[in-house]
Amino acid sequence: YLKRHGVAVHYGWGVVEAFGEGELSEVVVAPYSSTWQADLSQAQAVKANTLAVGYGFIPRTQLSQQMGLEHAYNVDGYLAAKADSWQQSSQASIHLAGDVTGMRGGEAAMLTGRIAALSILLQRGVLSEKQALEQRREYLSRLNTLMRFRSGIDRYTRRGTRQIDLPQADTVVCRCEHVTRADIDLALSQGVQDMAGLKMRTRVSMGDCQGRMCVGYCSDRLREATGRQDVGWLRPRFPLEPVPFSAFTNACKDA
Repeated sequence: YLKRHGVAVHYGWGVVEAFGEGELSEVVVAPYSSTWQADLSQAQAVKANTLAVGYGFIPRTQLSQQMGLEHAYNVDGYLAAKADSWQQSSQASIHLAGDVTGMRGGEAAMLTGRIAALSILLQRGVLSEKQALEQRREYLSRLNTLMRFRSGIDRYTRRGTRQIDLPQADTVVCRCEHVTRADIDLALSQGVQDMAGLKMRTRVSMGDCQGRMCVGYCSDRLREATGRQDVGWLRPRFPLEPVPFSAFTNACKDA
């Protein structure tokens, strides 16, 4: 589709910088190694007014954490809630569906939702074990097909370790608290060992978004600095999604 419409595709290249006053005007791209080390000697500037970046998607686990459910670090080093083959969490009465257990996409989310529904119906005695197992077998077969395809996407898009070198010293990592890479570098040089320490030292994740924009980079940097896989995670707090009062202005009025 892209080729038919004259859209160039540069495999192995990525964005290293973006520029503009008030709005985007130019991006700089360069070839990357298998570990995401950019070869800046071949960098090229491209005029652009729109930049789309598919990077940094991680499971949203704020609610599952607040429920006290068990979590584990997935292959990318990010936190995900645990669920069994019935989509039951560590508490049998709570079922999980969608990306909270790992990034798998929309179709997989619907299938895990159907499996969770089967488990609930089985628990309530609406379905027999035989009926539930037969239907789950079908859903698991479709889910496994999706997961094989997803594993290929994951291999193709796996982040290399050197992607953490991309931000410059003045790059804002935490938008809410305006924390730059230089601030994080200083904290690490002072011996910060985990996310809680980094949060206290720099205020990362203390804004309204609660770290959704900065937690990936911060945890990657901590893992590199400490050599540990488990560098802790951010404790979520209410409200998870702050809503301004202005959003309710017309809530009680007829359309």
